[in-house]
Amino acid sequence: MSYRHQQLESSMKRAIGEVLAAGLNDPRIRGMISVTEVKVSPDRRDAVVKVSVMPEEAQRRSVSGLRHAARHVQALVGKELHTRSVPHLDFRLDESLKTQARMLREINEVMEEDEVRRGASEGGEGPAAEPPGSEEPNPPSQE
Repeated sequence: MSYRHQQLESSMKRAIGEVLAAGLNDPRIRGMISVTEVKVSPDRRDAVVKVSVMPEEAQRRSVSGLRHAARHVQALVGKELHTRSVPHLDFRLDESLKTQARMLREINEVMEEDEVRRGASEGGEGPAAEPPGSEEPNPPSQE
């Protein structure tokens, strides 16, 4: 990929992000929308724009609204970039962030379970030991 092609993708990512941050007058487009990637075809006619939408409940409607407003966004990006032609925009939901978050959450859970197992085996009580911090704070008095 040439330097100019990379520069176009980067400029488009920034410009689309600015247009979306300024807001579009479509009730379907709501939540926090981040442009995660822009891939322009080699002939520079089409561009796939990957977006991340938070909260998760707004994802499908927001992407649908973005697809509907693609020509309007394209015109605003053209004004921002001062170019003769802007590739046709195809908005798609970026699932990679959700996958990364799920993987990190699973790794953290496994690490926590491993720490609990390690702490139980070091305590000499075997695998049936209670997790740390589960003992009673004040034992009953013998009065």
